[in-house]
Amino acid sequence: MYFLMQGNESQIFQQINIRDLISLLKADRIAGLLMGSPTKYTYIIILETAMYAIVATGGKQYRVKEGETLRVEKLFADAGDSVELDKVLLVGEGGDVKVGAPYLDGAKVTATVTANGRGDKVKIIKFRRRKHSRRQAGHRQSYTEIQITGINA
Repeated sequence: MYFLMQGNESQIFQQINIRDLISLLKADRIAGLLMGSPTKYTYIIILETAMYAIVATGGKQYRVKEGETLRVEKLFADAGDSVELDKVLLVGEGGDVKVGAPYLDGAKVTATVTANGRGDKVKIIKFRRRKHSRRQAGHRQSYTEIQITGINA
């Protein structure tokens, strides 16, 4: 979360994302150099301190935080079911980071299954020119969409 404050006022003038903040800093600095005047804004950056975790599921690793929705490899659970991801590699909150070797003992991430589905079709084509040879195949990968409900370290 990043906030932009104007002057010395204690009110938040504008809530912006990091890309807008960087472009605004560059533009304001250039304007200040050209006009020889002090900059127009006082920049206050408040970094997110939400708890996050890195979990392993389906042979992949995901960085998750509470409330986030993501697609993972198919889990055998129906929509609406609650699942626990116990292969937690890292848990962090602000500057406090706990790293497992390879997993953290007692740490788990709870999630709710929102949907099961299949991804877009991937076409596989093998073609040899002038040989009257062509092979075609298709593949649709199954996935489970989950929403993170809690992180326990």
